[in-house]
Amino acid sequence: VAMAMDLAKLPARVTREYLFQFGGSDERTLELSSMIMIFLGALAFIAITSGVKVVYGRYSPNCSSLWGFKFDARIAWLIQECPSFFIALSNYLDSDYRCAQSRVNTILISLFLFHYFHRSFIFSLLIRGGKPTPLVPFLMAFFFCVCNGYIQSRVLTHLKIYEDDYLASPPFLLGIGLFFLGMGTNMHSDAILRGLRSGPVDTGYKIPRGGLFELVSAANLFGEVLEWGGFALASGHLPALAFFLFTLCNLVPR
Repeated sequence: VAMAMDLAKLPARVTREYLFQFGGSDERTLELSSMIMIFLGALAFIAITSGVKVVYGRYSPNCSSLWGFKFDARIAWLIQECPSFFIALSNYLDSDYRCAQSRVNTILISLFLFHYFHRSFIFSLLIRGGKPTPLVPFLMAFFFCVCNGYIQSRVLTHLKIYEDDYLASPPFLLGIGLFFLGMGTNMHSDAILRGLRSGPVDTGYKIPRGGLFELVSAANLFGEVLEWGGFALASGHLPALAFFLFTLCNLVPR
């Protein structure tokens, strides 16, 4: 059992050792990492609004070979998303005692873990007619999930400690409500999109109807923005805000 626990803690420890030693302290490293994430989000926003096509989904079949070989969307999605789950779980199992005793910390890290468990191991298996994923955007997504999984979970398991009275605070309650509203919107919209496909070989582009698709063109992406906006509000720390802004910059222009 002890050996199994040590192995489970390894992903976060390796990530910290090789990627997050540049700030001098945990607090400074996560602060700098958050600022870098906001900067990269701003660059992505400028690029997308300037007409740069995102080379996945319906744009991937016609993208240049410079983006690398393409492989099955379900395999790509599972592999690129799962680092956020495993690294966050690893950090949680290696939590600082005071963070582990806080009910707020436990709720927030559990929400993060639940989202990435669903996106990695459930959503990926439900994909119908997904376009093949080029190697370069896959590697970019994988690296982001490694870094973001570490950043978001590290602050909740080793640095920020919430008192129990924060459970009844307006930011926490509103943020949790928005998180679940966004998650529900995202899941429902994904189900509508899957319903447009008759099977794995049906890859044509179709216009979705129903739900929030009657109000916004990409209800699934809107749900994800709402979800991480709620998480940032409930958490009240810089890394969560950086993740929300990065998500906003990447998804809203689409």
